[in-house]
Amino acid sequence: MKRIEKLAIALVIAWIIQAITLPAIFTVLPKQIISNPNISTYLLSYGAMLLRSAVALLCGVWLFYEAKEEQQNKWIWCFFGLVFQLNAVMIFYAYVIVHLLKAKRIESSEQWRSG
Repeated sequence: MKRIEKLAIALVIAWIIQAITLPAIFTVLPKQIISNPNISTYLLSYGAMLLRSAVALLCGVWLFYEAKEEQQNKWIWCFFGLVFQLNAVMIFYAYVIVHLLKAKRIESSEQWRSG
């Protein structure tokens, strides 16, 4: 499998995680928690904050190491991961894919000129 295909798969996986799983976590709460409005409000709000913080930290660390591997500015991508979370992961992989395709296009045009 080519590198661009692997990055595209990672991009699709990040989109699926964001679009489907994160909202589904809060819609499948047990009926016992929802039946008591005082407890359910606090649990839902603190659970959402805890989950969002964990996802933000995970995305920031992940983008830090991925940007380092791709020779991009690791601190900026880490910051984007902490602030924009999975959206930043999708933007990062789209950015890398576009630059790989540009490099391939430039390489093929240079081969055409020299050949």
